[in-house]
Amino acid sequence: MKRIVRFGLHRLGGLQPLIWKSRKRFRILTYHRFSLLEFPGPLEALDRQCEFVSRQFHPLPLSEIARSLNSGETLPPGALAVTVDDGFRDFLLDAFPIFQKWRIPVTVFLMTDFIDGKLWPWWSQVAHAARHGRARLAHLALLPGVAERELPLETLGQRQRAEAAICEQVVKVPIRRRGEFLNALGDMFDAEIPPQAPPEHAALTWDEVRQLASAGVEFGAHSKSHPILPLENEESIAEEIAGSKLRIEQELGRPVSCFCYPNGDYNDAAVGAVERCGFQAAVTTDAGLNTARANRYLLKRLSVSFELSDEYFRELVAGMHV
Repeated sequence: MKRIVRFGLHRLGGLQPLIWKSRKRFRILTYHRFSLLEFPGPLEALDRQCEFVSRQFHPLPLSEIARSLNSGETLPPGALAVTVDDGFRDFLLDAFPIFQKWRIPVTVFLMTDFIDGKLWPWWSQVAHAARHGRARLAHLALLPGVAERELPLETLGQRQRAEAAICEQVVKVPIRRRGEFLNALGDMFDAEIPPQAPPEHAALTWDEVRQLASAGVEFGAHSKSHPILPLENEESIAEEIAGSKLRIEQELGRPVSCFCYPNGDYNDAAVGAVERCGFQAAVTTDAGLNTARANRYLLKRLSVSFELSDEYFRELVAGMHV
């Protein structure tokens, strides 16, 4: 039955009515990583995704959508923005030439302490330890009330599952507990955790950010250190949000208009801080399409990657699965 349905959607033009029906709503796509070390597979898939987007939709910079929401101007039918979170260097090396080929504007949200070399993302540290550690068994006990789990590490598949299980728990713990866990990560996996990100997890440099900006890439703020918002107090929230905006503006010499909540988490204090900082819009990880009446500080996105099958990607962007 699924094959029959997909044949109708993709071979008989069944997606077109869905796209047409939702033409007055705008989409925001979000990517994260493009490294072939992270996701073995050809970037030709990303090229096909971009071809579909350029043919079926009206790609716009996110800042243009933000200005439209702020002014009340009407967006063109099929408006779509592409965003990339965190600021990994594989965007420049692997993905940017493809987006540039199809003339698709991109907004990259920067974690500024990562770009400054002050840290590298905790999930990348987990991936590094899980894949390069010498241990053959790890024990996971982070969340209160959740029984300790034994994580076998004999095969690549087991290590990948252990990485996913750990990340699922770490994202839910307070920032102090997360720091304690990261300090013990090397012992947990019998792995060396370098102070700076290794090449496969490297950040963009500020020179590369400027290079991309001169080529038309937009940059938005994604906090300084990617904490879970809310934090302990509103002052910490304001520092994370305002500090990242200021740092990017210092390096680029131009205003930053859009913010991305780390992990997609937000509360009233975080949303208020974003508005007070002068951002025109902010994006979440809540899945869905947006209308002209959407709260511009709580915009929904569609999470995509070049790992997705062509069929699923097209269905998702057309408005299915959300």
